[in-house]
Amino acid sequence: MKRSTLLLAVCALAVVYAFQAAETTNDKDVVQGGGKLQWSDYKGKVDTSKKTDAYSYVLFSYNHQITGDSVRVVMKNTFFRKYSWAKESAKTKERLHHEQGFFDIAEVNARRFRKLMTTMTIYKNTANKQIGTAYSQAIKDRAKEQGQYQKETEYGKNKVKQAEWDKKIKEQLKLLEKFAGQAVKVRMK
Repeated sequence: MKRSTLLLAVCALAVVYAFQAAETTNDKDVVQGGGKLQWSDYKGKVDTSKKTDAYSYVLFSYNHQITGDSVRVVMKNTFFRKYSWAKESAKTKERLHHEQGFFDIAEVNARRFRKLMTTMTIYKNTANKQIGTAYSQAIKDRAKEQGQYQKETEYGKNKVKQAEWDKKIKEQLKLLEKFAGQAVKVRMK
C-alpha cells in the first residue's frame, strides 16, 4: 500500500512539474511530438555523473476540460532543449538517430493515449479519475517501451536491432497518424 501511494505521489509531482515546465517555456525551448531532432537542439549542460553520452529530456503532459457532456483532452509529447544534452564525442549521425527513437516512442505512446481516450467509455462522474489513471498507465507504458528499446539496441550500437525498432516505430506512427494532433474531444456518458 505504501509503495503504491508513493508511486501515485511521484506521478502527481511529475504532472505538476510537466505543467509548470510546459507553461514556462516558449516554442523555441521545445520540440513538439513528431518533430525531428538535431544536435543543435541539445542545449543542456552535460551531466558527467550519468553513464550515458546523451540524454533526451522528453515529457508527457496532459490536461482536460469538461464542458457539458463532452471532455476535451490534450496530450503533449515535448522534447525540452534546455534539459537535453550530449557529449561532443557522442554527436554522431547514428546516435542522433537513436535519440530520435526515444522521442518517437514517446510520440507513439502519446498517440495511443489519445486513441484510448476516443475508444474508452468516460463517465461524467468519474472522468477525472479515469483520465488520470489512463495517463499514469501511458507513462508506465512509455517508460517500459523506451527501456526495452535502450536494452535491445544497446544504445544504438546493435544495428540489426536498431533497424528492427526503426521499422516498428515508423509503422506505429503511421498506424496512429489519425491521433497525431494534440487534442481529442470525447462525448461522456
